[in-house]
Amino acid sequence: MRDATELSQSSQVLYRLEQHLIPAGFVEEARREREHDFRKFRLTGSGQMWVDEHAEALEYPATRAETQEMAYEAVEQAESAKESVQNYRKKLHRMGKVVDDLKGLEEQVEENSTKLGYQGGSISGLRSRKADDEDVASVRTDLVDFRGEMEEKHEAAVDHVRGRLDAQEMRIGEMQGEMEQLRDENSRLRSDVRELRERMDQRLVVRIREWLGEAYRIVLEWLREAHRIVLESLTDQRG
Repeated sequence: MRDATELSQSSQVLYRLEQHLIPAGFVEEARREREHDFRKFRLTGSGQMWVDEHAEALEYPATRAETQEMAYEAVEQAESAKESVQNYRKKLHRMGKVVDDLKGLEEQVEENSTKLGYQGGSISGLRSRKADDEDVASVRTDLVDFRGEMEEKHEAAVDHVRGRLDAQEMRIGEMQGEMEQLRDENSRLRSDVRELRERMDQRLVVRIREWLGEAYRIVLEWLREAHRIVLESLTDQRG
C-alpha cells in the first residue's frame, strides 16, 4: 500500500491539474473506456499551442513526434505493469489450486488411514503436505517481492512527473511575470507618447520617434541577448 507521503504527492499533482491547468484551458480530462479505469488527462488545442510557442524555454518535448514518443513509452510501461499484474493473478490462481489440492490430499489420507488402519499413509501425507506448504510460502514470498517492486516503480514515476510539473509551473510563473513587466512598460511608453504629442510640436515629435526607435532597437538587442543566454543555459543543462 502507498504511504501517506505518496498519497499527498499524488494529490498535489491532481490539485495542480484541477486548479490551474484545466481552468486555464490547457488540459482536459479524457473519456474513460470503462467506469473503473484510472483518470486520464490530455493537452487541449490551446495547451498544445502554448507548448509549441514556448518549446525553446521549456525542458519538455514540444513537437507532436516527441510527445507521441513519450506516449508510446508510457503505453509500454503500462503494458509491462499490466503483464506483471496478470502474472500476479496467475500466481494467485495457482496458489488457490495448491490449497484445493492440499484439502483433497488431507481428505484422501484420512480416508485411507481409516480404512487400512495404517499410519504410514498418514506420515507420507504429512510429508507431502509439508512440501506443498513450502511451495505456498515460496509463492507468498514472490508476491511480497513483486508488490515491493511495483511500489518502487510507482514512486519513481510519481517523483518524475512531479519534478516535471514543478519545473514547468516555475517557468510559467517566471514568464508570466516577464510578460506583466513588458505590458506595464509598454503602457507607460504609450502614455508618455500621448502626453508628449499633446505638448510638443511636430519637430519634437520627430525627435521622440527617433528616440523610440533607438529604444526599440536597444530592447530588441536585450531580448536577443537574453534569448541567447537562455539557450546556452538550456544547452549546458542538457549536456
